[in-house]
Amino acid sequence: MALQTLNPLRHPAPVSTSPASLTRQPLLHLPPRRRLASGAARPRAVAVAVSGAVNESRRRGPPREGGHEGKETDLATLGNLCVDVVLSVPQLPPAQHDERKAYMERLAASPPDQCCFLCNVSRADFSEEPAFSWIRKLPVDIRTAIHHSKILFCNGYAFDEFLPDVIASSIDCGIDAGTAVFFDPGPRGRSLLHGTLDEQRALKHALKLSDVLLLTSDEAESLTNIKHPIQAGQELLKKGIRTKQVVIKMGSKGSIMITENAVSCAPSFKINVVDTVGCGDSFTAAIAFGFLHDLPAVSTLTLANAVGAATATGYGAGRNVAHLDKVLHLLREANLNEEGTAWSELIEGSSLCSGVSVLSRTAINGFSDSIVHIPIGNVVSELLPMFEAVSERSTVQA
Repeated sequence: MALQTLNPLRHPAPVSTSPASLTRQPLLHLPPRRRLASGAARPRAVAVAVSGAVNESRRRGPPREGGHEGKETDLATLGNLCVDVVLSVPQLPPAQHDERKAYMERLAASPPDQCCFLCNVSRADFSEEPAFSWIRKLPVDIRTAIHHSKILFCNGYAFDEFLPDVIASSIDCGIDAGTAVFFDPGPRGRSLLHGTLDEQRALKHALKLSDVLLLTSDEAESLTNIKHPIQAGQELLKKGIRTKQVVIKMGSKGSIMITENAVSCAPSFKINVVDTVGCGDSFTAAIAFGFLHDLPAVSTLTLANAVGAATATGYGAGRNVAHLDKVLHLLREANLNEEGTAWSELIEGSSLCSGVSVLSRTAINGFSDSIVHIPIGNVVSELLPMFEAVSERSTVQA
């Protein structure tokens, strides 16, 4: 997808509406640095990354409640600043402090390698307060970007960059604009749950008012005190005011989507894992695609699992996230990780009052009256035509 980075002190640039491939590949332009009164440097806020339109000719069905008419942008993200650092590391740093410091300085001064030996996603935080704590109100340009977007995605790491009230007001802005709100608390969810009163209120606000929640099974447990992932997801759905979907990421096992009337499960794809950096964000991009195109839950999870798995087969994030050809290859192979009894135990151990769909290599009859096994061949045959005609080269604009 095309990407635009917005500066809250400037007017946004036009957004491309050209056809795009499955995943967005960000091109980051760091704006000039400003000086605090104390003399310390701070970056201007690169507050919102906006992805371009996704092949509107493939859009299915009527618009969702609130409508997306006049919204030329698919996704706006309010997140955190991070940098991929890829360096060749011939040996581990020495134990002695001075030697370690000198070694790390030599690494920092060395140019990145063409081949990736180490990928580290890091955020430099030199203050206890959020990086952009000087932003007290949501800037007009950011409000405009949210109004023009179909989805606003926010994660827990945004609390490292913005004050809780700013994050809460961005969610309110999205709701007022008819923009769907996605929220992924991430590992910060637990600390926010026990953080300042403002952080607790903003977290509660996001969990209640988001249309789609995305969490790992551990994160869902930390926010609900419920170990069973399906039950934890149902609890989050029940507490939500606007929540339509709760997506539980089960790591190497796959993923689950809980809605008011159904539970959908999709095993992961068998791959050789190289690097998991960027898998979560890639997974989220595919969930957003399925949401915008009204795909069935199992189809959305299948696509998201494939995108996350394709990203894990390479090094790093940014431009190295899943390419369309890898995603299509995984879908065509349809090599699901169905070993063990994990899914049956999860389903049988949950207090389900709704139908259950499970992605499977083949249809299975007589397993249970409430469980429907959906052959992956059927799902793939519906997904492939949506992407095979799309160019494998993604268009990246800033």
